[in-house]
Amino acid sequence: MNLRRTLLITPASDEDLIRKGRTTDADALFLDLEDAILSERKVQTRNGLVEFLGSDPEMDKSIAVRINAVTTKWWYEDLIETITAAGEHVDSLIVPKVSRVEQLHAVDLLLRQVERNAGVEPGDIGLIPQLESATAINNATRIARSVDRLTALLFGPGDYAASIGVGQTGDGGEVGGHWEYARSRVVNAAREVGIQVIDGMYPDTGDTQGFRAACQASRALGFDGKTVVHPNQIHIANEIFTPSPQDVRRARRIYEAYTASDHDEPGTVEVDGQVIDEETFEMAEEIVEKATEADELTDL
Repeated sequence: MNLRRTLLITPASDEDLIRKGRTTDADALFLDLEDAILSERKVQTRNGLVEFLGSDPEMDKSIAVRINAVTTKWWYEDLIETITAAGEHVDSLIVPKVSRVEQLHAVDLLLRQVERNAGVEPGDIGLIPQLESATAINNATRIARSVDRLTALLFGPGDYAASIGVGQTGDGGEVGGHWEYARSRVVNAAREVGIQVIDGMYPDTGDTQGFRAACQASRALGFDGKTVVHPNQIHIANEIFTPSPQDVRRARRIYEAYTASDHDEPGTVEVDGQVIDEETFEMAEEIVEKATEADELTDL
């Protein structure tokens, strides 16, 4: 498991911000070739990013590069040039505006050929489709099942709002209960195939209280993390998407009791008066794994 509590969005054109991003506590850097880049600068930005990643590879972070959508003229060169020159430094590609499985099949097919030519083991580079339309939400389960290199699903609230004809409040909060429906669809699709799921950004970087509430709501729905647009959001998201000490202590008791027992007999394992079944054990195992990766087990 690679933690994705926080994906720090950085325009791929700004090398200084990328360097600053790798000194933060964000779990991963989200280097953007899409929305943050004007059409007339996309090729120049891609070339600069490829050169930067190749010459300054010690990023100390998981690197996710968002290519342009497969409906544009830039996506295939984004993929080919980025992976050919810097594939060993890129953990995943974020594919925006995915609405149908055929789009991911096309990306996967091209990526496998490019990986082979670049000397990267085919399948090593993950794909993270971004679901940001009504069609994408309706196809969420099919998208999650589409190719075996998917590592997470990413919800895109801004474009989704436009897709269904609504907006956002001035402080970045969402309008209407439909957001829980869409987010729940994305979470359920990801959980069915056992991959992570990441919520979209909260644009008001000065509203830390609102951002905290948004993270708590996302966590309650089952998200593993959130995209962040400013360093002041990182510690809040990391805190909320890291299991609490109480949860970790209980999960460790469950893990230790279950692994030490003859759990082939239903009802034979109890912790704190609760019978532990296989599903409860698997949840506890995931909590312990997350806490271990977040270095939260030292004092427990």
